Amino acid sequence: MIAQALAERWDAEKILLATFFFSQQDLSRNHALPLFATIAYQVATNFLDSWNAITRVPERNPSVLKQRPEFQLTSLIIEPLQQVYQATGRHSGSSDPYLIVIDGLDQCAHSDAQIGILSSISKALKECQFPLKFFITSRPEPHIVAELNSETTKPILNSLSLGEFRPGDDM
Repeated sequence: MIAQALAERWDAEKILLATFFFSQQDLSRNHALPLFATIAYQVATNFLDSWNAITRVPERNPSVLKQRPEFQLTSLIIEPLQQVYQATGRHSGSSDPYLIVIDGLDQCAHSDAQIGILSSISKALKECQFPLKFFITSRPEPHIVAELNSETTKPILNSLSLGEFRPGDDM
């Protein structure tokens, strides 16, 4: 609910590149496999300057969609965005970065996949020159909290705890 409302706001501000909403009940959205390919497609359609750079990746490396999440994120999203940014210098035109929303990370079926996603994002963002941020929501599962507090992730993290927030409460 909160992530959806924020995504709509950021979309109106033209800084939203992509969204992915994990759902435990939806078999197409309860695992990590489609995450970065789905995000890459949305980035290519929402940031048209990146279309050619992103769509060429699977042409050059057809197995990219079967690779580990870190490789997919870097190959399909980070490197193409950096290529476009370096070639054209184009970005949102403001000091605001572009955003990618991942909602309900705890709804991803396997805890090691959840950790892999967070680790992949934190490693990729350390090298990224493109103005990009991820907005990730999750319940505070112990393994997710541990990864967020790790030496790899903590330096690039801004977190907000909703404490005793109940989903039925007003935003």
